[in-house]
Amino acid sequence: MIDSVRRFPSASTTDPALSDLFEELAVRIQAGESLDPEELAREHPELAEALRSILPAVEILVGLGRRAADFASGPEHPAPDVNPGAEVLGDFRILREIGRGGMGVVFEAQQISLGRRVALKVLPFAAALDQRQLQRFRVEAQAAAHLHHEHIVPVFSVGCERGVHYYAMQLIEGRTLAHLIGELRRFEGPASLEARRRGRSPSPTGRLASDTLLAPECESGTGWLSSDGPPPSSDFDARPSGTPHATGASSSPLHSWTGTGTSTRGRTFIRNVAELGLQAAEALEHAHQLGVVHRDIKPANLLVDERRSLWITDFGLARLHGDNGLSLTGDLMGTFRYMSPEQVRARSMPIDHRTDIYSLGATLYELLTLRSAIPGDSQPEIIQRILQEEPIPPRQLNRAIPPDLETIVLKAMAKVPSERYVAAQELADDLRRYLEDRPIVARRPSLAHRAAKWSRRHRSIVAAAALILFLAVPALAISNLRIWWEKEAKEIALRQKDDAFRQRLTALTEARLNASRATIEAQTASAISDLLHEMLASANPDKSKGQNYTVRELLDDFSRRIDHQLERQPEVEATVRRTIGVAYRRLGLTEQAEPHLKRALELRRCAFDANPEKVAESLIDIAWNLAARGQLAPAEKSVREALLIYRDRGEPEVPMIQALWALQWLQVYQGKHAESEAAAREALAILRKNPGSTSPEIANILHTLADSKNDRYRFSEAEPLAREALTLHRRLHGANHPEMGWGWNALARALFGLGRYAEAEASFREALKIFRAQYGDRHKSVSQVLQGIASSLRAQGKNEGLETLICEMLPNQTRSVEQNPKDPAPWLHRGLAIADWEQWTRAAADCDRAFELRNALAPASLQELGDFYDRWSLQADRNNSHEEAEKAVRRAVLIFGELVGADHPPAEVRMKLGRLRELLGHLLSSSGRHHEAEETYQAALEVFEALAEQSPESLDLRRIRGLLHRRHGETLEWVDRSQDAEKAYHRALGHFENLERAAPSVPEHRQEYALALRALSELLEHGGRLPEAEAMHRRRLLILKKAVIDFPSHQELRKQLALSSAGLAAVVLRQGTERSPPEVDPVRDLLREAAQTCPDSPEARNEFAWYLVRYPGDCAELAKIGIELARKAVEKAPEAGHLWNTLGAAYYRVGKWPEALEALEKSQHLTIENHFGHNAFFLAMTHWRCGHEEQARRWHQRARNWMEKNRPRDKELSRLSGEASRLFELQAPVADPPAT
Repeated sequence: MIDSVRRFPSASTTDPALSDLFEELAVRIQAGESLDPEELAREHPELAEALRSILPAVEILVGLGRRAADFASGPEHPAPDVNPGAEVLGDFRILREIGRGGMGVVFEAQQISLGRRVALKVLPFAAALDQRQLQRFRVEAQAAAHLHHEHIVPVFSVGCERGVHYYAMQLIEGRTLAHLIGELRRFEGPASLEARRRGRSPSPTGRLASDTLLAPECESGTGWLSSDGPPPSSDFDARPSGTPHATGASSSPLHSWTGTGTSTRGRTFIRNVAELGLQAAEALEHAHQLGVVHRDIKPANLLVDERRSLWITDFGLARLHGDNGLSLTGDLMGTFRYMSPEQVRARSMPIDHRTDIYSLGATLYELLTLRSAIPGDSQPEIIQRILQEEPIPPRQLNRAIPPDLETIVLKAMAKVPSERYVAAQELADDLRRYLEDRPIVARRPSLAHRAAKWSRRHRSIVAAAALILFLAVPALAISNLRIWWEKEAKEIALRQKDDAFRQRLTALTEARLNASRATIEAQTASAISDLLHEMLASANPDKSKGQNYTVRELLDDFSRRIDHQLERQPEVEATVRRTIGVAYRRLGLTEQAEPHLKRALELRRCAFDANPEKVAESLIDIAWNLAARGQLAPAEKSVREALLIYRDRGEPEVPMIQALWALQWLQVYQGKHAESEAAAREALAILRKNPGSTSPEIANILHTLADSKNDRYRFSEAEPLAREALTLHRRLHGANHPEMGWGWNALARALFGLGRYAEAEASFREALKIFRAQYGDRHKSVSQVLQGIASSLRAQGKNEGLETLICEMLPNQTRSVEQNPKDPAPWLHRGLAIADWEQWTRAAADCDRAFELRNALAPASLQELGDFYDRWSLQADRNNSHEEAEKAVRRAVLIFGELVGADHPPAEVRMKLGRLRELLGHLLSSSGRHHEAEETYQAALEVFEALAEQSPESLDLRRIRGLLHRRHGETLEWVDRSQDAEKAYHRALGHFENLERAAPSVPEHRQEYALALRALSELLEHGGRLPEAEAMHRRRLLILKKAVIDFPSHQELRKQLALSSAGLAAVVLRQGTERSPPEVDPVRDLLREAAQTCPDSPEARNEFAWYLVRYPGDCAELAKIGIELARKAVEKAPEAGHLWNTLGAAYYRVGKWPEALEALEKSQHLTIENHFGHNAFFLAMTHWRCGHEEQARRWHQRARNWMEKNRPRDKELSRLSGEASRLFELQAPVADPPAT
C-alpha cells in the first residue's frame, strides 16, 4: 500500500522524471526490495543528488503506509498500543492512520518524549517536491501555531525528518460536521423515516455517528458520547477528508440531540446549531485579530468533540498578515460550494476576513436545512449561482428555524462583503443575542433593497421590462381596477365564512381538549389512589412488612409496580414518576430519583404541544436533582430551557418565580454572583407588578441572596436580607418549615463572618433543630449545620463542647460522604471534624478529595479547606514530614489564590495568601531550593505591599514586610545576588526603624531590628567590607543595650546583646590583624561585658560560644572565652550532643587536637540528625590534624554525603565544608604537636 506516499496530484513545478522514479522506488520498497542509494545514483546520474536525499523519505513514507494498512485490516482491530516496533518519525511513534485530505495524511501517534497522543500530519513526498504544495503545508502549520484559542486545534510542534515534512497537533475525539450532516441527511431521508415509522433504527448498528452532534448534555455529566466503543469500520472509513485528525467516537441515542427523538426540526437542534456557530465565530475573530484569514471554512474543516466543543482545523489555505497569499497566481483556493463571491473572483477582487464569515454562514445554512446553500452538479453552475443567485431562504426548507436565526445566516452570506457582518465578533454577538432571547442587530433587507440587488445582477432584463411596462401601464390600469373591485367583494364574503368556521372549530377543539385533560386527571387521580391504597396496605404492621417499614422501602416497592401497571397511560405515569422522583430527592436519594424524573420528562416531551408547562416543571425537577449531585452546570442548562418555555407561553408569575429562584441558587453555588443577582431582580420585579402575590419562593430568593453576599464576604449586607427572609418564611411556612432552616443558616453565616460567634452558634442550632425534625440525622444539611456549630465553638474556645459535637458529627458525615461521593462538602466537613481530633493523616485524605472536587465548593467552604491545609502544613513540618508540609502549603496557596481572584475578598484573605507564600518560601529555602524560595518570597511581598497601599498606617503590615525583606535577603545571598540582598536588608531596616519610633514599647520590634542589622553586618563582613560591617555591629549593639535597659527581664534580648558584643569584637580583631598589632584591650572589655550579659542557660551560653569559634583565623582570645562558655554549658546539660560539638570546635580553634577529638566523638555519640554535618566536618579536620588520613577522609565523605542528601539551609555549615576541603587540598596530614 503506497497511498500515503503517492496520493497527491502531480505538481507542475516537479521534475516529471523525478516523480516517475519516485513512484517506482515506492513500489519497489513496498514489495520488500532493499535499495542502495549509490547504485541508484549510478543508474540515474542526472538525478543522483536528488536520489540520495529522497530515498530515506520514501522508505519512511512507505513504512507509514504499511502502518495504515495494518490498522485497516479489519473492523475488529483494537486501538493500537504503543508498539516498540512501530514506525518512528522524529519524536513520534506512528500508531494508525486516521484520515487523509488535500494537504496530507494524518496519523494518530504518540509523542515519545512526553508520552501523549497527538495527530501527526505528514506531507507526502511527491507534494514536498512541489514548492507550492510545500509552502501551503508550511503556511498551515505556521497559521495554526500562531493561534491559541479554545476552539482552534493547536499545533504542538513542526519538523522535517529525512525529507519528510510533518507537524503535530492535538488529537480531537469527535466528528467533522460534514460527516454528521451526511448522517443527518440519511436519518431524514425517506428510507429512514419509513424505518422509524415501523419502529426500526435506520442505522445498521442502531446508532448514528451524527448523534454526537447536538445532544443535550447527559444528565449524568458524562458528556455527549456513550462508551459503547468505536463505530464500525465502514463508518470510520467513510468520514470526509480535510479534517483527518478527528478520531472515531461512539454516540448517544439519536433522540438525545434532536430534543424530541423524532426530527431535526426541534428547538434543541436549532439552538445547538446556533451554539456551534457562536463558537466558530469567536474562534475566527481570534484568528482575524492576529491577521490570519482561513479561506476554507466548511463542514469538513469543523470538528465537534465529545464535550460539545467545536474546533476549527486545516489552515492550509490561510493567508497570514502581511502576506499576499497563495492566490496571487490566480488559483481558486478552497471548496467551491462554500466560497464567497469575492473568493470566486480571486483575480479581480481583494479577499479579506469577511470571506470566512460568508463560508461560516453557508455552513450554518447547510446544518439548519440539511441542503447546500449553493446546489449544483458542475463547477460552472456552482460559480454562476454563487455570483448571481440568492440562496433559498432557510425557513422555506425548515419551518422550525426561527426568523431571527434565518436573518443572521442570510446576513453572513450577503454577496457584497460590505453587507455582511463587519467582523466575526459581530456575528458571534448576534448569535449570542438569539440564544439569550434578546433582539438581534441584523435586519432583513427591505423589499426595495432586494429589488435593487436583483436589478444590478440582471440589467438587460430590467431594461426590457421597463420599456414594456411603460407601454402597458395605461391599458393595464383600467383592467386591473375592475378586477380588483370584483375580487375584493368575493374575499370579504369568504373571510366572513372563514371566521365563523374558525370560531366553531376553536370552541370544539377546546372542549375536546378540556375533556381529554379532565379524563387524564381523573385517570391520574384514580391510579395514584389505587397504588397508594396498595402501598399503605403493605405498610400495615399486620402484613409481612412488619412495624419498621420505612418511607424508602415504600418508594422502592412503589417504583417496581408502576412499570407494569401504567405502561399504557403515559400522562398518568409521568405524574406518578415525577412524584416518586421528587420524594426520593427530598430523602437525599438522588440516584434513585434520577430515572423516575428522566422518564417523566421523556413522557411529557412526547406530549409537548398539549402541555408544555409540564415539560418545564420536569426540567426544574431534574435541575434540582442534578444540583443535589453537584452537577451545577447541566442543572443550570435545564432551568434555562424551562424558563424559555415559560417566557414563550407567558406563564403566570408563580412558575416563573420558581424557575428564577432555581436559576439564582445554581448561579450562586457556581460563583456567578452578578448573574444570580440579575435573576433575583427579575423575580422581585415580577412580584412588584403583582403586589398581592404570596409566592413562597420570594423568601427563598432573599435568603439565597443573603448567601450570595456571604460568599463575597459582604456580611453586613447579608444579615438584614437573612432576617427579612426569616420573617417571610415564618409568615408563609410557619416556624418549622425546611426553608426556615436555610434562612437560619444564612443568618448564622453572616453573624459568624461579623465575628458574633455566640449569636452564630445560636442561629446554627435553630437550623439544626429544623433539619433534624424534617430530614433526620442522615441528611447532608444536618452535617453542614453541625460543621457551622463546630466552627462557632472553635472560635469561642469551647473545646469541651467541640469534642462532644465531633462524636455526634462523624457518623452523619460518613453517611453524607457515602450518599454524595461527588459532593465536596461532606468530604470537607468530615475531614475538618477528624482534624479536630488531631488525626491528621485521615483528615488529609478526606480534605484531599474535597480539594479535587473544590470547583463545587462555596467560597466560605473553600476558605475552610485552605485553613485546614495551613494547619496541616504546620503539623507536618513539626513532624519532620517536609514533603507533606510543602504539598499542604502549596494547596493552601492555590486555594487562597483562587479566593483572592474572586469578587473583592476581604483583606484577611489576602493577608492569609501572603503569609502562606512566606511559609512556602521558608520550606523551599530549608530544603535548599533557594531560587524557588526567592520567587515565592517576592510573590508574598507583592501581596503585602498591595495591602499596605490600602492601610499605610498598619504597624502589623510594616512588621511583616520588614521580616519578609530580611528573609528575602537571606535567600538572595544563597543565590549569589549579594547586591540585591543588601538592598533587601536596607528595606527591612527602614521598616524596623519606623516600628521602633511608632511602637517603642514592643520588645519584639527591637529584637527583629537587631536581627536585620546582624544579617546586613555579616553580609558586609563576608564581602570584605570590614569598616562598614563594624559600623553595623556598633549600631546593633547600641539598640540592644537600650533594649535591655528598657526590658531587663527579656532573655532573648540579653542573648542577642551578648552575640552582638562578640560579633563586634571579631570584626575589630579581624581589622587589627591587618593593622598589627590589634587593639586587644577593647576586645577583652567587649567580651567580658558580653559574658556578663549572656543569660545563664546552656543554650544561650552555647550559642555565644559558637559565635566566638565559628570562623578560622580569629584571635585566640575569642576561642578561649568560647572554651570557657562551652564548658559551662556542657556541665549544665551533659547529654546534649550539640553542646559537646561547640566545645570540640573551640578546642580545635586553639589547636588542642586530642581534647577536640574527645569532645567531638562524645558529641557524635549523643548528637541528633540536625547537627551531624557540623560534627562530621570538625571530626574530619581534627583527624587530619592528628595525622589520621583514612579516618579524616571517611568523615569528610560522610559529611559531604549528608550535605547532598539534606541540603541544609545553613551558611555556616557551607563555609565549614569549604574550610575542610581547603585543608585537605593544601596540607598533608601531619600530627601537629598539641597546643598548650
